[in-house]
Amino acid sequence: TATGETSVAGDQGGMTIATEKRGLLDDFFNASIIRGLGSTVLEGLQGNLDIPRLIAGTDPAKKAENASADEVSPTTAMLQLSPKRLPAYIDISERLLAQSSVAIEAILRGHLTTQMGAIREKSFFHGGGTNEPVGIAGTSGIGSVAGGTNGAAPTWAHLVGLETEVDTDNALIGALAYASNGQIRGKLKTTPKVASTDSMMILDDRANGFVNGYPIAFSNAISRTLTKGSSSVASAIFFGNFADFYEAYWGGISLEMVRDKTNAISGLYTLVASTYYDGGVVRPKSFAAMLDALGA
Repeated sequence: TATGETSVAGDQGGMTIATEKRGLLDDFFNASIIRGLGSTVLEGLQGNLDIPRLIAGTDPAKKAENASADEVSPTTAMLQLSPKRLPAYIDISERLLAQSSVAIEAILRGHLTTQMGAIREKSFFHGGGTNEPVGIAGTSGIGSVAGGTNGAAPTWAHLVGLETEVDTDNALIGALAYASNGQIRGKLKTTPKVASTDSMMILDDRANGFVNGYPIAFSNAISRTLTKGSSSVASAIFFGNFADFYEAYWGGISLEMVRDKTNAISGLYTLVASTYYDGGVVRPKSFAAMLDALGA
């Protein structure tokens, strides 16, 4: 039976249907939250940067009328910041640039800068110090709240415990906030605040983005694959004065469209990006972390 002309690809009728491109959608990347939480941003640096701090000595002791006073001289410590290089590149076909109906170069520039920003954000929380910052989690001297031998689901007591760790060191001042990842957000939304019969969750709509009066932000730059005992899927929860985390930048992100002889022969351009940055905690007493929170 004859079917006549149809819209099926390859049929005579189908050949008349045009295909329209509606732009190019980028991928998803980890959210950047640390600056929104109040980190201190240092831009336009040239040389290395040292930020010293005092550490209080022993307390003075009460003495009899003519007894000798005790020495209470403070000591010093220092946050040392120096440029850490984060480079990347994308090879782009000359023909793609000529034929693309979208602003492909601008899209790829945005893709590179967003992806590099996500890597930078992760290093601010979990960097190990080799060619990257020492992140908050790896900073010696911050407070600690432990869930258990193999980790534990976060409770209201754990979160308040983070505040207490900071308060114990007289550091409960400044841009105080919580930070964790999306998995912990889901766990806090389904965990009763105090008892199993409590009708209010730890993270409740009625709290409007706050926990115990402090703002809380979430990014998957904060790990959910930490190891504690037999668990390798633990998450981090941070609390502290984020103004005491310093972001340092030696210029912005440099973007260059490069073409040398080799590229030209191959019909390519290379989009090269690089940035120099560092970051660190200037006063460790300002932060506390739970590094074995189980969200699953």
